[in-house]
Amino acid sequence: MLGSIFMQHLQPPLSGSCQPLMAPILSVARAAPRSLQIAVQQLHTASATRSTHPIQVSACILQPNFYQGRMGLSAKKYAECCFVNDWEKFAMAVTCGKVKPIVYSTCVYGRFAGPAWGHVNMFPGTMEWFMQVNYQWMNLATVHWYKATKETPNTVQTLLDEGPIRSEMANLRKLVEISRKYGKGLRVAEMNTISNSGRSGISDSLAAALWTLDGAFEVANTGAVGINLHWGNGMAVYAALLRQASGASIVKPPYYAYLLFQMALGSGAHLIRQQTQNRPGTKIKV
Repeated sequence: MLGSIFMQHLQPPLSGSCQPLMAPILSVARAAPRSLQIAVQQLHTASATRSTHPIQVSACILQPNFYQGRMGLSAKKYAECCFVNDWEKFAMAVTCGKVKPIVYSTCVYGRFAGPAWGHVNMFPGTMEWFMQVNYQWMNLATVHWYKATKETPNTVQTLLDEGPIRSEMANLRKLVEISRKYGKGLRVAEMNTISNSGRSGISDSLAAALWTLDGAFEVANTGAVGINLHWGNGMAVYAALLRQASGASIVKPPYYAYLLFQMALGSGAHLIRQQTQNRPGTKIKV
């Protein structure tokens, strides 16, 4: 489940207005490209059963930088050598039919979102390579962003540490610029505090609400078109609404960050330049 936030009305101070998001996003065949037949079935079934809310974006080969063992390679080596061409082959196989050789006039273009990289620290050169090869199959560029991993030590202090956010958003801005060069908006299609469902006492705390609100504005300031806040199956620690067996839901602190950010996205909203200069020792963010 994803808590989806659109930024179509929010204007970054340097990069112009954000464009409307095409949604919802359907993830097809996480194990792709091995599960091509399953992916095709998923796509056709979803398209046929969601007539009132048509699928406009389909995610293709999620988090390719975590494909350990693919082709006998480490995840790093696979990402460096092969995932871009694998992604193209998968997109073509799903959208161009079974005719061999492929008749390009029969293909459906602009259907996918990608590369769904597992973190915003994707090398800009890798995004450039990916877009050069695959832009015609896409209508949205995507990356994921988690502040930290569940497997590493995490505290409220590390969650709210400004240092990593500064470098991560600088890199995300470069990815946004590359995507725009190819006529595609970029969306942080999966985002939350700590990966793998979050950590109790942090991801379900007031600190998580502060990080979520701050992170949403930081992403908006890069020129990205939107975010999806990941909830897992609705029972994850970082889910903003915790679903109960009875059907009731428990509202958790991050939900209020959603509300505050959505209130900021009214028509004509603008991000403004910082007006207050922080002095050494101060802890204020404007």
